[in-house]
Amino acid sequence: MTTRTRSITQSLLDEVCDLANLYDYTVRTYSGRGMYGNDCAAVVLDGNREANRFLIALGALTVEKALYADDSDVDPSADAMDLADSVAMDSMGRGIVVYFPGWTLES
Repeated sequence: MTTRTRSITQSLLDEVCDLANLYDYTVRTYSGRGMYGNDCAAVVLDGNREANRFLIALGALTVEKALYADDSDVDPSADAMDLADSVAMDSMGRGIVVYFPGWTLES
């Protein structure tokens, strides 16, 4: 049995931020607590309000989009739920990082 690598594109995260009317953000890789140096996809935002707007927009967008457009065997709703289950947030002093352990960032 092989494990499928999960990934999310920078363009999708940009689209989510656009849908949420967020313009001051950074898409990057991040290694959060308990990740032992492994990187994952992340978005750095100004605060909790922006993080909430981002998560709502992410949910709305993933309902209508497949995260793996090239793979017809992947169920988009299952991917959306996997992505939602993996969301974590950390405070970065003046900002919030929303990150997705187990999801790599594609440029």
